[in-house]
Amino acid sequence: MKYQVYVLILLIFASCQTRNNGEPDTAIVPIRLEWDKVVDELDYSSMVEDSVLVIPLETRDDCLIGEMTKMVYQNNLIYVSDNVSKAIYVFDETGKLVTKLRAVGNGPGEYLNITSFVVRGTDIVIYDHFASRLLFYNAKGEFIKTEDAKDVWGMDIVSLGDKIWFVNDGGRLERGFYHLFSVNADKAGEHDAFLPFQDPGEQGWGTDDYIAPLKDEALFYYFPFDTLYTLKDNKAYPSYVVDFGKKRLPQQYIHADGRTALKAAIRDHYIGGVDRVVQSDNYIFILFSDCIDSYTAIYDKRTGGTIITKDLFNKKLGDLALQLNFRYIIQDENIIQYYPIEHWNVQVEYGDPTIIDKQELYSEHLRRQYREFQQMDGTECNPVVFIQKLKK
Repeated sequence: MKYQVYVLILLIFASCQTRNNGEPDTAIVPIRLEWDKVVDELDYSSMVEDSVLVIPLETRDDCLIGEMTKMVYQNNLIYVSDNVSKAIYVFDETGKLVTKLRAVGNGPGEYLNITSFVVRGTDIVIYDHFASRLLFYNAKGEFIKTEDAKDVWGMDIVSLGDKIWFVNDGGRLERGFYHLFSVNADKAGEHDAFLPFQDPGEQGWGTDDYIAPLKDEALFYYFPFDTLYTLKDNKAYPSYVVDFGKKRLPQQYIHADGRTALKAAIRDHYIGGVDRVVQSDNYIFILFSDCIDSYTAIYDKRTGGTIITKDLFNKKLGDLALQLNFRYIIQDENIIQYYPIEHWNVQVEYGDPTIIDKQELYSEHLRRQYREFQQMDGTECNPVVFIQKLKK
């Protein structure tokens, strides 16, 4: 079934730093989810322009992506971090590999782990949480400098202005308990702490993604994962709260240990909170689940409208779904997602190999590409990246 969707909220800004900058200028916007209006499926093709850029990433012996952990689309390039090879691969818009950055070790210019990375201009900045440092490389993957980060930490980072921001959902440092830190990328040692909190104890809560960047600002969230914070102009403060209503995990479980909370959520099909957020100029996509079904709520910043769907897909892409396990991002008003070649292999091995001929696709060129994917060895090939421009 095809639905027209236009959804969301108004971004608001306030600050809550270590140096308290005052109260928010406006109230926090509630995002209320109406469970009696959930749809089973939603074709989002009406939200994007009538074309798609399809990019099979080059596969070769020195470029095999085992587990894609983060993807960035910037400078007309696709940056991918791989957890298996501990490398960052950079591809152009034809899918050709242009740079491979791999410097695993504990020496100068080397990292133990890629916790996260950002692209600043044409430079690549890696955050190594194990070694508590930032490493800067140029577009060719050549080492530039190291910035000590022992007094800050995060699960994810984002680059805004002259600073790199670290977001975490709890933790202990000598300087205290803070959810947000900043490091001035141009002035060594200029580090700030934001959003102080009390010792959270050992609750065991976490999520895989924390930051949704948008030009010169970002949304982020942390435990208990129902409040979205805005980061802009060196300020951070709550801007939205997601009201899950009757399906929200009750407070007595939210503040219990993670194991007890998970048992209650599984038993009674509760929602533990936001799993992921991505945003564009006009929309916020919020992903969450109740241990049975996964959902996407889309909010329109212009109208305040909302819709919740269990299955978000594009009919003209052969019903390819936007889903949590194949992470998608929004950058420069583009929805960017990736799919493994196996998706098309199974159509030959276990499904209907002629299904491509029956689908309503953007073009015959796309149909030919899909047929080629069916014949490729999915276990040996790098993923395919899809880039779709959102309508204004």
